[in-house]
Amino acid sequence: TGEGEDVAYKLAGHLDDQINLMDRKDCVDAITPFLYDLAIRYDNHYDYMRRFQTREDEQYLYLQGLWLNLQKKYEFNPLHKHGGVYSFAIWHTIPYNLEDEVALFKTKHSKASCFEFGYVDALGLQQFETIPVDKSFEGVICFFPAVLHHGVYPFYTSDERRVTIAGNLY
Repeated sequence: TGEGEDVAYKLAGHLDDQINLMDRKDCVDAITPFLYDLAIRYDNHYDYMRRFQTREDEQYLYLQGLWLNLQKKYEFNPLHKHGGVYSFAIWHTIPYNLEDEVALFKTKHSKASCFEFGYVDALGLQQFETIPVDKSFEGVICFFPAVLHHGVYPFYTSDERRVTIAGNLY
């Protein structure tokens, strides 16, 4: 639901409704162990956390920022990055089909309704990894380093809201 503090003024998104969930103890308690497990798995694979250690035995993570994005038709989240160590987005409700979104535009590479990462490759060239999000992504989490630029393109074919849960681990 849209109950809670509106935190749109703190976030990059061009969305009317972005709701703080940090005050919802039930939400925080439910998601925190899952996120810690993802962080351990990510670090075991990429050894990402070592750059944040201050001493050999210190590796503390804590959830700082958990919010609900209630995105309406035409709203978007421009390319941005977060603070902290890790960030995540959970696709909860996707009210459209990708085929319908893409069919609206004549371009060969429509990014309507997509999630996208932007990064610089080993040659110094700007690259993008586009994730074509639709109903099949409901219940999927995307977990990534907080400094990785990402954005969300608008959708056009539904009057219902796209609902995502996002946050950061510091």
